[in-house]
Formats: sequence, C-alpha cells, structure tokens
Amino acid sequence: MLENDVPYASLPDLVDGAAGKFGDGLLWLSIDDGTRISFSEFALQTLRCANALRTCGVAQGTHVAVMLPNVPAYVITWMALARLGAVMVPVNMQYTQRELEYVLRDSDSTFLVIDESCRQIYDASENRHELISPGNVLVHGAADDEHALSWSRVVSAAPATPLDRRGVNADTLMSIQYTSGSTGFPKGCMLTQDYWLVLGYVRAHQGPAPRRLMIDKPLSYMGGMWRFLIALYLGATACVARAYSLQGLQQRLLDHQIDFFSASDAVVKLPELRGIEGLKLAWISIGGLSKGLHKALEVKFRAPVRELYGLTETGSTLYMPVDAAEMSGSGSCGLPAPYRTCRIVGADGNDVP
Repeated sequence: MLENDVPYASLPDLVDGAAGKFGDGLLWLSIDDGTRISFSEFALQTLRCANALRTCGVAQGTHVAVMLPNVPAYVITWMALARLGAVMVPVNMQYTQRELEYVLRDSDSTFLVIDESCRQIYDASENRHELISPGNVLVHGAADDEHALSWSRVVSAAPATPLDRRGVNADTLMSIQYTSGSTGFPKGCMLTQDYWLVLGYVRAHQGPAPRRLMIDKPLSYMGGMWRFLIALYLGATACVARAYSLQGLQQRLLDHQIDFFSASDAVVKLPELRGIEGLKLAWISIGGLSKGLHKALEVKFRAPVRELYGLTETGSTLYMPVDAAEMSGSGSCGLPAPYRTCRIVGADGNDVP
C-alpha cells in the first residue's frame, strides 16, 4: 500500500534523493524563455538559497511570504526554506494591496520574497514597514535599492554548503497555505513537510508515470506545487509556463511533447489542432469536469481522463484510479485516496447507505 511506501522523511531528503537518482536529467524547463535546470543543479541552488536566507536572518520557524510568478526562484526558495525548517507563505500574484496586507499580517510573516512586478502593490502600502522590516525584503528581478535586496545577487553569492538539519523532519511546519477565500478573507492552512511528501507521492502514483508534465497554473496554488513534486519523485521534466493559455494549450502540448496536463470543460471545446493525435499522453487530470464531456475529452486526446478531488486543508482526498475505465463519464470524484478515510453522511451527521 502507498501508505507505507513514501521513501523520504523530509522535503530536503526528496530534493537530494532526486539529485542522486536523476543527476543531470532535466527537471525544469521554462517554456517561455527556455531556462533549463537539472536535478543536480536544482539541489545545489536550493543549498545556495538556504545559506543566503540564513545569512539574512531566516531560521527554523521563520515565516517567509513568497510572492513570485512561475519562475525557478519560486521552487528554489520553497525547498531552501524546507532545508532551514522555515515556513513558506505562498502569496497569490493577483492579490490587491488590501489582500496582501491581510495575508502578511495574518501569517506573522517577517520576511518577504517578492517579484519586481509586484513591488508597486507592496510599496503603495502605508503599513509595509510595520509588516515587514525593509531589510527583510528580497526582490526577484531587480537590483539592490534602499528598500530591498536583490534575490538573485544574494543567492548567487552564497555557498552551496550543506546545512545542519537537526529538527527538520516530516512533522516540521512547511507552509501556511491560504484558501481561496470565497466566503470572506482567505484562511491560512498549516501544512507540514509530510503533507507535501504525501500529496506528491500519491499524485505520482495515480496513473502511468509521466515523463514531461505541464505546469501552467500558479505555483502559489497547491495544484502547481504537487505537479512539481511529481517531477521530483519520478525524474520527470516539469515544463513550466508563466501563465495559462487556453488558446495556446494544444500547441504547447505538441511543442514540448507533454504527456500529463490538467484539463477543463473549455479544453474539450477547443478545435482539435493538427498533430494532436500523435501525442502519447500518460493520462489527464480533471477536477469537476462536466460528466457529459468526459468521454469526448478522452476521445479528443486518446488518453485516460481521471477525476481528483482535494482541499487545501487535506491535500489528496479522493481520486479515480486510471484503471477504473468503466467510471468514465459517471461524474464520480473517486475513491478515498491513500492516507484518507472518507464518509458520506446525511444532514444529521450519520452515515447514509
């Protein structure tokens, strides 16, 4: 059973284990600018980043808000914080000034890693120096100034020496991941390193192992993060886009020979692009696809399409196994995932047949 098979005790163990197993294999490919990072190089960069952040004052238990697009710095910072036993607070790039202030305050963040493109929103806050000390702001994509340090300069100058990881384990708090906030301000979910280890491992084993998977949703959302973990577990290549493109999706699939991606109702309705029939897809994930479109999507891409369901709070919760072909188009979101026990109850809280 998968419950007994997760092979790593912490996220740094996963990063180093992947580097040892897959070495010079391609882990990260930026489909916008062609940036390529191997598994070994990624491990070294996370060590440099961890040493840089430690020099800046980040320690075990420090809360660090990260407001970055889908760039290598995002996942490098994530795993660097994991090495330190620090806590990452992913921040949605689309947040307004009010939302950003709320998350920084609510999460007790004392450091901020932010992209230059978001500086205007942050700098417009009259409370920014009360929220984050000016010396604790690292900016990605900009040179040093009087208010912030350059993330790239600080990281590139740091050594890639190993760190003392005593106290960093599966139970170490890794993230304060904010929910969508559909009924009010987002709520911060406290997630351990084990949460991410399990989520990535379960997702990696739901279907046939992909070799080149697409990440085109924000890495600040759990969906982008578990896809990157699949790549680490399986030695696959994460083909990463800065932004989602519905109209450009099929061309991206062809250009990069993607064999795993996530689809929606709108994808089913796209006119089929010439050559798409030649793709060799492992499987396609969906979440809430209209059941009447399920079969059409499988026919369109000639691949299994399977539902998965989860919450920020619980990670992988329900999923439909790839070999359950008879359930295609049923509308079911699947069976309890490994590590999860689920019940169906009535309004009175009691189990129903």
